[in-house]
Amino acid sequence: MSDYHTPDFTKVPTGILPFPPVEDVFVADQLELANHLHPLFSLDISTVNPAGADMIVMFYEPIEGLVLFTFDYS
Repeated sequence: MSDYHTPDFTKVPTGILPFPPVEDVFVADQLELANHLHPLFSLDISTVNPAGADMIVMFYEPIEGLVLFTFDYS
């Protein structure tokens, strides 16, 4: 018998917010970024490090590099 435990992917782990609203992820004058970057989940940093008190966001970019090549950096 193995001690290996398969995670239950049907349950959201504590501290993770799946598919956060774009209004909570992007600042008001950059909401158009939601057309290119899709927020997958937000993670409460304090679940990893109790000294942290903020959220980080993991994005999915459906077309890799599209934002990089279409944004005017000048």
